[in-house]
Amino acid sequence: MTLLIGKLQTSVAAALVAAAALTAPPASATPLPGTPELTAGASCSIADHAQTIADHYISKCRKAGIRKVFPAQYLPKTIYTIKRDQSKPGKTAWKLLNANRWKKYQG
Repeated sequence: MTLLIGKLQTSVAAALVAAAALTAPPASATPLPGTPELTAGASCSIADHAQTIADHYISKCRKAGIRKVFPAQYLPKTIYTIKRDQSKPGKTAWKLLNANRWKKYQG
């Protein structure tokens, strides 16, 4: 029984590590110079983060479920770029970033 539990814990740990590798931001998604650093307790007002890359902003300020519906091609783009984009997926990305249902609880 103990051996089975140990194997299960190892499998779960391996799955968590693999999932973290899959959801890690792309290497090209580095913060731009002069971008406000997103840390715990920092303001998540979208207006304060126009030069922040969407993937970083989502990681710190939005619930994980947004990634299921967020257009993937906009993850490495800045929020300012997304706001200016008038294409249908660009408008969708902008609406999702502003929707209250995706905001993380900041308490």
